[in-house]
Amino acid sequence: MAGHELDTPIELAALLCLDCYARCHIRNLCEDGECPIGRFSSFYFNPLFIYNARIIERGFMLLILFGLSGSGKNYVGRILRDEYGMHFYDADTDLTPAMQDAIRDQRVIPDAARDAFFQRLVERIEELRKREENLVVSQAIYKEKHREQILRSFPDAQFVWVRAPLDVIAQRLARRTDNPATLAYAEKILSIFEPPRIRHFALDNAGGREDVKQQIEQILAQIHA
Repeated sequence: MAGHELDTPIELAALLCLDCYARCHIRNLCEDGECPIGRFSSFYFNPLFIYNARIIERGFMLLILFGLSGSGKNYVGRILRDEYGMHFYDADTDLTPAMQDAIRDQRVIPDAARDAFFQRLVERIEELRKREENLVVSQAIYKEKHREQILRSFPDAQFVWVRAPLDVIAQRLARRTDNPATLAYAEKILSIFEPPRIRHFALDNAGGREDVKQQIEQILAQIHA
């Protein structure tokens, strides 16, 4: 196959290269430095390079944004939706009425209710992934066991801890008028947040939109490296 010209779109080239890689187990570069499938757009591609290009172009990515209430998870999620083409799902939209009442009444949500919610969240993500190739999910996920539950269900998930200084979070929460998760409630549940031990990226959300976009691009570059 060496030396054949490829006039196909990069996606088809990727599929062909992946097939060749699967059958031949070609290493990162062939002995002569050329992809065995030939030449595409005057550049030589090895199978793993094409694979990364296909992932970037087609997606197949699941990002989980988690962190304290008020850290700006939904803000980051909307940037990923509006500027990077990902489907954004705010998991708070599926909070049960009992959980919403607990937040509104400034009560800590019982563990049993949290466990049931995260089982439902796993099911919801499964549903969304059937039709969305690029999916970003936002949910506080205060407990490590629930992060581990999601990771067990979706081993390819990439977790992003959205962080902000507590004084910045307090200012944001104080300005909220349409969200039951008030500053008082966030302060009440702050102590139950468990720092993550699972593999994750960190995104510091205090420097404005362009700073967030720069960090997003660095994270995406690391994922695709």
